[in-house]
Amino acid sequence: MKTFLNSAFALFLLALTGTLYAQPITKLPDYQWYHIQSAMNYGRNNGGYWDIPGNAVRSESGNNIQVWDLDGGGDRLFCPTSPDAKGYYNIIVQNNPHLNVDVAGGKAKNGTNVGLWNANPGENQRFLFRHMGNGRFKIYDKNGKVITLANRSSDNGSNVQIWDDQDGVWTEWYLINNKTNKAFIPTETFQVAETPLKGDAVIQEKNFWIQSAMDYGRDNGGCWDIPGDQTSFKEGANIQVWAIDGGTDRLFRFKKKPNSEYYQIIGGNSSNGVVDIAGGKTNNGTNVQIWTANNGSAQDFYLKHLGDGRFKIYHRSGKIVDLASRSNANGSNVHLWDDHDGIFNEWYLVDPATRKAYIPDGKVSNKHTSTPEMKSDLDQDVVSKMKNLIETKQTTSISEYLKRILINKLVQEDNGDVIVNAMNELGSDDQANMCIYMMNGTVKNKNVDVRKYVYTKLANVSYKKSSFLIKTLLNKHFADFKETDPGLNSIVSNIHDKINNAK
Repeated sequence: MKTFLNSAFALFLLALTGTLYAQPITKLPDYQWYHIQSAMNYGRNNGGYWDIPGNAVRSESGNNIQVWDLDGGGDRLFCPTSPDAKGYYNIIVQNNPHLNVDVAGGKAKNGTNVGLWNANPGENQRFLFRHMGNGRFKIYDKNGKVITLANRSSDNGSNVQIWDDQDGVWTEWYLINNKTNKAFIPTETFQVAETPLKGDAVIQEKNFWIQSAMDYGRDNGGCWDIPGDQTSFKEGANIQVWAIDGGTDRLFRFKKKPNSEYYQIIGGNSSNGVVDIAGGKTNNGTNVQIWTANNGSAQDFYLKHLGDGRFKIYHRSGKIVDLASRSNANGSNVHLWDDHDGIFNEWYLVDPATRKAYIPDGKVSNKHTSTPEMKSDLDQDVVSKMKNLIETKQTTSISEYLKRILINKLVQEDNGDVIVNAMNELGSDDQANMCIYMMNGTVKNKNVDVRKYVYTKLANVSYKKSSFLIKTLLNKHFADFKETDPGLNSIVSNIHDKINNAK
């Protein structure tokens, strides 16, 4: 119950304050030693415990962690210690506290070993414990990879490694108190503010063609391409531009790095091949290439939306990703250059399914083109925007959308009762959360007619009964809510009453 309350509170902190908070982080007891056992074995047998092979009296740097049956050795006891402000811990082993659990070489590649190394301030020796319920934990490194069992095996001698986050008993662990022999179940969590993103946000983990503005709306050329085999990538292959051919080597997706203000740009034909600045250099003309993800600064990028779906793509150094020699011919190289204006350094993120450019919410203008033989984004059903934002619970997006929308556009998009009908389909907590976001966006719209229209629609929703906690947090929202037009306060009160009296 307490875990649920903490999660709900985190959700409403976001709604009420506009601050993005990560999922509640588990607080671990100070200086407590644990046997760490796989969830594949817990409650079933005595196997699956973290173990350091070799000398049980004093473990050595460089040894990989494996799992074995439990014995009384100090090489089976581990202590999370020295949490940082983000909730990441060092993990030491009892028989040599000068060593930390470490991701080998600081790599982020799937299958990288987890072992011991001399204690140092490196990010690859920091781990986050996320409680999944009933004593089960996932343990994450700073790249967001989860510590898991190799080959999903808990047999004696099986290796412990990192992998992309996934759900499965082979990715979950129990912390067994060495004094009580019982699994630790946390009672305390704390909130950690997520590092805000630099530049403009885009949809994460969605494949795009990245097409030059020299080609978009004119032809099928100018798309980023990874030369070579479509089913894999070769480290160091320069990114070039070619015509669209449907291959996976033309696909790229964006993923925000954990606790970072930057994106990684992942090649669509891999899980760990990312866009990289060759050699980590920032000289003009430095190649943009594909490389194995390693959490290095050469793989950090941010975007700026220029309007109508056009983006500049920046390396963290402030240099832009640019067409070499301002050429979009097949085989032209993509490289780094000082920021400057020109169609040769602007890019569109094109959805391969619709062949339409991605445009961030609230940034559509009256000018827009699409790839040949495809309809413009402006031809889509005008009702779908509002309905989609509510149905898919895109709370932040709808808040921003209502902040800027004009009354004629709002009436057109609502098409009678889109807002009411879409809200009626949501569950009780989602209704309350969406209502708060819609009100917080609407109150910032300078047009009183927009505000009156949205408030009236929200007052007509058939709300479902909320929990006591949700009602408490809603009461705080309405107590703090400031509508500047006195004539609208009665409608706001009606919304509050409607939610409170829901059955």
